[in-house]
Amino acid sequence: MSRIEIKQASIAKQVLETNDDAVLDEVKAVLAKNQKDWWEKLPKALKTTVERSLSEADEGDTLSHSEAMKRVAAWRKR
Repeated sequence: MSRIEIKQASIAKQVLETNDDAVLDEVKAVLAKNQKDWWEKLPKALKTTVERSLSEADEGDTLSHSEAMKRVAAWRKR
């Protein structure tokens, strides 16, 4: 095992053995802080499209799965 793998195993063991909610919350917060936010990496045009789609869904402007499949099938026949 490498030094990093030993460290990971030790930390994982400690996390699995603790019942302290505050400790687990702190570990989770530290790990979340170090993750890159994938949303920020998306191109602006894609974020705009996703936000518009979410807004439409919030307003009830959606299709059922079966209706969407019908439309895809019709589109493929073109």
